Amino acid sequence: MTEKSVLLSGASGMLGTALLQKFVKLGWHVTALYNNNPIAFQHELISPIKVDIQNKAELSTKLNGKLFDVFIHCAACTNLELCEQDLSVALSANVVGTKNLLDVIRRSDGVTTKTVYISSDAVYPDVGGSKLESLTACPSTIYGLTKLWGEQLISLYSPQSLIFRTTIIGPAANQFISWIIQHGNAQREIPLFTDVYFTPISVDNLSEIIYLAIVKNLADIYNAGATDSMSKAQFGKLVLTEANLPCKIKPTELSSLRSSVKRSHNMSLDSTALYDALQHPGFSIIDAVKSAVATLKRP
Repeated sequence: MTEKSVLLSGASGMLGTALLQKFVKLGWHVTALYNNNPIAFQHELISPIKVDIQNKAELSTKLNGKLFDVFIHCAACTNLELCEQDLSVALSANVVGTKNLLDVIRRSDGVTTKTVYISSDAVYPDVGGSKLESLTACPSTIYGLTKLWGEQLISLYSPQSLIFRTTIIGPAANQFISWIIQHGNAQREIPLFTDVYFTPISVDNLSEIIYLAIVKNLADIYNAGATDSMSKAQFGKLVLTEANLPCKIKPTELSSLRSSVKRSHNMSLDSTALYDALQHPGFSIIDAVKSAVATLKRP
């Protein structure tokens, strides 16, 4: 059987690491792009490449005309405050970097590489209810705007591209679930919003969804989140229960947060279309929590 190959940007990130493990386990060869942080593990099926995707010449030299069955684009600047403070940083990372990658993998015979783009719930307006893909995108932040522009570049590259709008949770030290557990371990009271709702999915669960979507050759824009929605405060209680950490949650409201970034009260996504297309029952928030906490407990 011919070995399949995938080009993965942001391979040392939280989702990138989960995807590396997923595709290597399935026998795919992964060309893993990273910049500041090295790849977490080594394997004969992984070809790590340190490169700045904002430098098109360097990117072209290091990929050297390689062909891939699939390209999964995870690399992005996701720091909301930094994006808001410096538009050039957000544009360079989330738009210029995306265009450079698409230009470099573009084939002379006109055939396009199957492309998967990891977008965000931040492209949607802050309205009530779980958001459908048909809702007109209207970002309220620089980060959301640059992710939407990235989507548009991907769609222009190929109508067969696959775009996931999602909210992911995972084991990275600077991520939400890790922050909750750190507070729990320290037995500190945890301030969590009662008026902010979301539909998070774990990186392991999303990796499974991405692989199934590639196998089924799905194309289009899909929401990829949990099958249910809850507040950040409710989510925190679930995490602490799963991690067996007794800790008190301090209910608070978004209006109490002092921030330069306009944050949404409702980030909930309706992922029915994706799960129907995959003939998959979907992942619930408790699935996401169990997966993420289990990952944090691994040695």
